[in-house]
Amino acid sequence: MSDEVKADFDIKKRLRYTWQPFFSPFSRLLEVQRQTIPFILEQRNLVISSPAATGKTEAVIAPIIERMIEGNWQGLSVLYISPTRALVNDLYRRIKNPLDYLDITVTRKTMDRPEFNPKRPSSVLITTPESFDSLLSRHPEVFESLKVVCLDELHLLDNTVRGDQLRLLLQRLRLIMGSENINFYALSATIADPYAMGRRYFNNFYVVVVRTEREIDYRLLEFKNDVSELLFECRKMGLHKLLVFCNTRKQTEDIALLFKRTWSYPHRVFVHHASLSKKERESAEQAMNRERVGICVATMTLELGIDIGDIDAVVLFSPPFSVTSLLQRLGRGNRRTNRLIAFGLYTSEWDKILFRVIFELAKIGWIEGESYSPKISVAVQQILSYTHQKQRVGVTLDSISRVVEPLGLTRESVRTIIEHLIDKRYLRVGPHEIIRGNENMAKLVERGHIHSNIDDKWRQYEVVDVVTGKSIGKVEGLAPSFALKGRFWAVKKIVRRTAFVRQIAKVSPVGKKIFRGKGRGLWDFRLGAELKKALFQGVKENELPYFEKDNKTFVFHFMGLIYGYLWAEILSRRRKLEAGDVGGIYLLVNKSYKPEDLINITEGEVINTLDEVGSAISRFLNLGSFFQLLPKELKLEAIHSAVNADKMLTLLHNFIPKNIASFGLSQTYNA
Repeated sequence: MSDEVKADFDIKKRLRYTWQPFFSPFSRLLEVQRQTIPFILEQRNLVISSPAATGKTEAVIAPIIERMIEGNWQGLSVLYISPTRALVNDLYRRIKNPLDYLDITVTRKTMDRPEFNPKRPSSVLITTPESFDSLLSRHPEVFESLKVVCLDELHLLDNTVRGDQLRLLLQRLRLIMGSENINFYALSATIADPYAMGRRYFNNFYVVVVRTEREIDYRLLEFKNDVSELLFECRKMGLHKLLVFCNTRKQTEDIALLFKRTWSYPHRVFVHHASLSKKERESAEQAMNRERVGICVATMTLELGIDIGDIDAVVLFSPPFSVTSLLQRLGRGNRRTNRLIAFGLYTSEWDKILFRVIFELAKIGWIEGESYSPKISVAVQQILSYTHQKQRVGVTLDSISRVVEPLGLTRESVRTIIEHLIDKRYLRVGPHEIIRGNENMAKLVERGHIHSNIDDKWRQYEVVDVVTGKSIGKVEGLAPSFALKGRFWAVKKIVRRTAFVRQIAKVSPVGKKIFRGKGRGLWDFRLGAELKKALFQGVKENELPYFEKDNKTFVFHFMGLIYGYLWAEILSRRRKLEAGDVGGIYLLVNKSYKPEDLINITEGEVINTLDEVGSAISRFLNLGSFFQLLPKELKLEAIHSAVNADKMLTLLHNFIPKNIASFGLSQTYNA
């Protein structure tokens, strides 16, 4: 008997109740299940890191439910937190039947599906961070019976405002009931440092890392507003079901229409992005799951583990902004084999180079590291949410300080935020310095905005089909006619923020945008270092390629858009040079200049310049919807923390300039 067979047999004996509903259809356990289940049965906390579609969900849920049945847990026992409503719904569909078989109740709580009843709680609750926030504020008593917290796809939340919101929510949970009786399980795709990520959310845990070897077979095709070559390659290879990723919603709509005009099965081209209504997205998911032939064109909404069946190949229009994102997208394809088939469609030489580099890095298992920085604006949101939770008795500076402690704020900074919120009439202070909510906080509660850090910059129009009366989705702008859901629509009338539309054959260009945002990717210096090595063979990671031409200096730093922009602004504002950054790739100085002088930047120059341009940079940093409620000095601190200018200084000071005038870089320069 092999070690794997023996391990499976031992686990089967221990899963007396849950083996049949969860694993009996399969001939053997998957590796992540084999490693994870014994730890959970032994009540260990875990961080589980493995690629998509490797069986993480069953590896966690089955032994938890086994313990629930054996221990006769009562009340709400398992809290399962997923990053998106779509993932909540997908997980619910996957585990509902096995749990029904075992007579275990499971419900969802999201804005779309508020099924959870605090007066009669289910044993298992699947929810999002925002709905968890709402429930914790309104019904904290429901968590007193909690035994397990699962953090699903945690890599999608970590190091974001929503990740820090989740950290503080878990802190509030501990303050209610302590943590010694709760087990924590974090599930993640492959990440560089699962230990560092795990420590941000809970303590005393083991790590299970499973890496699956899957061959990546990729082809790069030039895209000239025509998908004929792609479809020809797919026919030649016998590929019938494609998942197509785009970086923006507009590109998604444009490419979907292009497939409909070109492909033999236009009625089997589906669209999936965040602006479409829940019903439209779910319809696309179900159709792809049902059909053997189909093309789904999507944004990052389908990077996640939503079930759309087996995909023959993944197509990428423009490179994603990280190797991690690439692996997430590729993980959706060819799940039944160890061979991933992918196509990268490029429109420029630079895109072609970037595609080749990230594909080759993915093939050797390279992924970006992560530099964590706390998102200070989350303190504002959590202070208001916690005050709402304690509205009957009020809160104090001490109790608030304990809640926001994981962010590392000083007591004085917490006091400054509270005083600012009092000045803005979100909070009021009464006798004995007891703090309660004020009129502006009441408005946030009434609108349902108090529990969300998701930055919604633009007001939206709901788009409704006048024929069916059904909502198609939401857009940020309106034109007389536009594309949505892979179809053309004409606006018939507008009532407040609702646009009633009718389907038409085609649209006339009107130049108005219905989607805001440019889908601009902020790849950073870690990927940049690999790009530099690929473009300039023989140049070391700490070497700074440069050359002079026509009284101009070109410095190839590859530090990314934020650092590149900040460096150019420092030289322009402090040194009075005509300098600009080009795509986060190279610095262009309109003068012949020694690069040694350009990289000799002081900490004071960085701080002063960042103070001046911080508001411009903040738009690209995803600082959350409560950023504007920070006091001015803490806004600057939040920007400095997110930018991590110390890292930029370290990179600059460690660079060794290398003149590449004779390097033969015409191709790179033109790119």
